[in-house]
Amino acid sequence: MANLLSKALLACKFEHSDCFALSENGFCMCLTDNNFGEKDCPFYRNKDVVHREWGEMNERESQKKKRAAEQKALKAEKPEKMVKNKLHGSSYCEF
Repeated sequence: MANLLSKALLACKFEHSDCFALSENGFCMCLTDNNFGEKDCPFYRNKDVVHREWGEMNERESQKKKRAAEQKALKAEKPEKMVKNKLHGSSYCEF
């Protein structure tokens, strides 16, 4: 398995031991090419920062799903029946 990974993944040539994409074996888990000339890797991101951001993103998604479920539950509790009011043409009355 390690031999297969070493063929599929690219060995990182940068000195970023705290990069989120760096495997334990020193391979980049994201890039297939790390030839940036003399420049540093533009994709480097600190592991702790990325994990915090992922946690925040997951929390926002959880809150969004929770709000959607609450709204769906409220609609299920009180089904709205809208009936066209014949006296006022296009206006509607709630029952």
